[in-house]
Amino acid sequence: MKNHDNKLFIGGLNFTTTREELMEEFSRYGKVLDLKVPITAETGMTKGYCFLTMASKEEAENLMEKLNGKEYAGRTIGVKKYVQKQRPVEHRTEM
Repeated sequence: MKNHDNKLFIGGLNFTTTREELMEEFSRYGKVLDLKVPITAETGMTKGYCFLTMASKEEAENLMEKLNGKEYAGRTIGVKKYVQKQRPVEHRTEM
């Protein structure tokens, strides 16, 4: 299983915030390796959350400590460690 100590989930984002704005903000806390910002196809706006990978566990923890529960772009954001969801295993029965 992959080590995700430097990967974060950030929720509560303003739907109009751009990837570039987020990259600028998060880069203040260290080197950003990856930033995934899901977009709604119908509106072209973000879904209000993103996945962020920092260069180190320490940088991720610092960002989480500094931004969790803080206001960003008019909304209170939540920052927590990324937890990979287990996908259910499909069991097929033969007939």
